[in-house]
Amino acid sequence: MERLRNVASRILGHTVRVCVKLEAVPVAGGTTTNGTRELRAKFEQDPIVRAMLERFGGQISDVKRRGEE
Repeated sequence: MERLRNVASRILGHTVRVCVKLEAVPVAGGTTTNGTRELRAKFEQDPIVRAMLERFGGQISDVKRRGEE
């Protein structure tokens, strides 16, 4: 995580906090609401998010609004 934080900070040009949560997530067949789909689409189009996903080979597995568990 330290390496990820250092790389992300260098790319973004400022200090960032990195949080990682590992869990099993079903890939298909999940239920989503329109609000969740819209939020996910917003993140998928964000240039910083796209750069991080491309740089680290990641993918968005789940999108939640702040405060949701």
